[in-house]
Amino acid sequence: TRTQETVINDLQVGDALSVGGRTRYVGGNLMPNPDFDLGTLGWTNGQGQPLTDECFTVVPVGGIDGGAFLRAWSSETGMNTAGALKTFFPIQPGQDYYFSGSVCNDEVAMHRLSLTKDGSKEDSVAASFSLAPVWASQSFTFNSGDYTQAMFVCRRMNGKSLFDKFMFCALFDSREEAIADGVACLRRSAAVVQEHVAAHPELVDELSQVLAAVDGTDETCYTLL
Repeated sequence: TRTQETVINDLQVGDALSVGGRTRYVGGNLMPNPDFDLGTLGWTNGQGQPLTDECFTVVPVGGIDGGAFLRAWSSETGMNTAGALKTFFPIQPGQDYYFSGSVCNDEVAMHRLSLTKDGSKEDSVAASFSLAPVWASQSFTFNSGDYTQAMFVCRRMNGKSLFDKFMFCALFDSREEAIADGVACLRRSAAVVQEHVAAHPELVDELSQVLAAVDGTDETCYTLL
């Protein structure tokens, strides 16, 4: 079951969110580079490869919050092509999730988060963005059922789709669980960033020292990271 929700700006780990009359707490972002401040790091195309300059460009200013955003140049219709956006995220079965993002395209584009068994097809659509001629933020909640992976797939973009400010988080019954998940997500994101800065040993060392020094309660750890 998926439900379109009202977007809450600046939602943070541990914040309360009312879903179906229940209070849930927002966990960490599964997307390591949700606003493209790190270029195309963490995003892949329909062939499972890094995004190419021929099909995608990160523009440094002009996103929904004034910062960086991703511009798609391709008009390819297949989801397994270099011109499609297709990125996988591991999820837990039977878990509730919150997904939001900012998209701009007023033509017949397909921008969807889907649940998939083997990555070859969209078995169940969890979130589908409506067409928008200007920047528009949209959000959704859904339960993962028995799925263990989700994929964000965008195609038929007619060289016009713009993307920014995504959030893909598990929802928990307690704030403590949400913050613990936030710490785990930040550590995973830090590992992705370490790979990105591998060409700069001094930055890798600095990041490693920060991670090694983090200790204490989950809330303290989240604040330090």
